[in-house]
Amino acid sequence: MCKRIVYIGFFDFYDSSIQRMYWTSATNKMQYIINVLNRVGYKVDLLSFSGVTEKSMKYYKPEIKKKDGINLFLPPSIGEIYSLTRRFNHVFIWLYGLFWMLRNVASDDVVIAYHSLAYAWLLQIIQKVKRCKVILELEEMYQDVYNLSKIRARHELEIIDKADGYIFATDLFVEKAKTPNKPYAVIYGTYQVETQRHEKVEDGFIHVVYAGTFDPRKGGVAAAAAAAFLDGRYHLHILGFGSPEDEKNLLAEIEKTKKRTDAKITYEGLLKGNQYIEFLQKCHIGLCTQNPDAAFNMTSFPSKILSYLSNGLTVVSIDIKAVKKSGVGHCIYYYKEQTPEKIAEAIKSVTIKDSRPKIAELDIKFESDLDSLISCLE
Repeated sequence: MCKRIVYIGFFDFYDSSIQRMYWTSATNKMQYIINVLNRVGYKVDLLSFSGVTEKSMKYYKPEIKKKDGINLFLPPSIGEIYSLTRRFNHVFIWLYGLFWMLRNVASDDVVIAYHSLAYAWLLQIIQKVKRCKVILELEEMYQDVYNLSKIRARHELEIIDKADGYIFATDLFVEKAKTPNKPYAVIYGTYQVETQRHEKVEDGFIHVVYAGTFDPRKGGVAAAAAAAFLDGRYHLHILGFGSPEDEKNLLAEIEKTKKRTDAKITYEGLLKGNQYIEFLQKCHIGLCTQNPDAAFNMTSFPSKILSYLSNGLTVVSIDIKAVKKSGVGHCIYYYKEQTPEKIAEAIKSVTIKDSRPKIAELDIKFESDLDSLISCLE
């Protein structure tokens, strides 16, 4: 029996003193999956491809960190002060990753790889040379999110087809991937029920939160605009991250909406770790207001929904199949049109309830499904 898993992705611990490139939603999910692997008896070595993003012309040596059941291997890197050093970093990290895998991956290891076109070619080399089994963690199809060339889109499908097993982000992804007779598990997000760290704020307001990217396709501006149709009982909080332009547009929408409503609106900036969890637990309703027409809605599950539910919030979401047909679909309040009025109507229809027991059920099911998936490949 394989007792070692090699996990590949962009990862670092959020409290690291050195800034590296990674996405919090991805690392949270990876860390949860590793926690489940530890629970069923697997040791996990995580190879990160996250380069340093510090603005300094400095060499950063490779690091090994051991924390939370993870042996984390971080690549050498150079601070990204110029575009040239950024390109050099990519090549440098790829070579490090290739040699690390050639030295450390054994034929009886199972490799779990977070789907990324950035290092897919390295994965294919390891599959051929080491003849190890590879499970692809598919959060989205890049061709659904980005305007890939026909060659790159075809390459992505080839990468998916060559994997030995899969961890899908939605039930609908199973159908789209067209990988019959190969084992898989489905996980919408993090099924970790957070311990109660803060009571809900009882100050006379119903606290509503949008937490996530400010990318206009994901709904931060739409959430802010909805406050214009809420009354003085509501306090809307916006927190998350985005490009300077996206943040500027969001702040402009918040200021415009403040002049048209009795509801309170507060921009909270970016919160991480315990601060993020404690803030969510103060609130009553969480918003998932992404664009319903985006192609990625078929294959990508909004991670914020699980974050809200695992912290005891009631969720309001756009009505999309990936959410409605999921194991938490019946716990959620929906709106059908991406307009501020319809979002506000859904918010006002909510009966506040705690959905954490359902998350605990999904946690137990995923543990069994993941163990079965790996057992099929041993």
